[in-house]
Amino acid sequence: MIQTVDNFLDPSDFEELIQAYNECRMYSAYDYGERRGAKYYAVADWIDCYRSDNLRYAFDDISTQIDEVLGVKVHLMTFFRHPIETFPILQGQGTDIPQHIDRNFERSGVLYMLGAEGQGTTVKDEYVEWVENRAIAFDAQTLHNPHFGGADRISLTFFGTNTKKL
Repeated sequence: MIQTVDNFLDPSDFEELIQAYNECRMYSAYDYGERRGAKYYAVADWIDCYRSDNLRYAFDDISTQIDEVLGVKVHLMTFFRHPIETFPILQGQGTDIPQHIDRNFERSGVLYMLGAEGQGTTVKDEYVEWVENRAIAFDAQTLHNPHFGGADRISLTFFGTNTKKL
């Protein structure tokens, strides 16, 4: 089951999050793996992308909202970037994009920040379109993949444990 919530953050909080992303240090998969443990974070699955440090405590209010609205107690929350310079061609509806699970967690989710139509997420065989400020959450053990290309795809990704019966 995929949960989808549009206009997840109020506009001022969303703009604050965009500003924070613009000021945040982002790490390549290899750099992140060296800092956090390549095996634990499966960096081979996101080569050519960039991730921030864990923002769970920096944005405790957003973590709390994710728990209250989506039922995910956040353990890891990061900005994630699929850069246009690496992925110039839009990958449509899961074509040639390997699916993966987030093996260390029960629930996963994405808050779409910057991007464009066609840059949503496929969970198993269900596609959820990219819409600015849309949050989605799903079972982390379900195969899923992002869609990217044609523009930078910036999202806030979150991972944790299930706090609600779905």
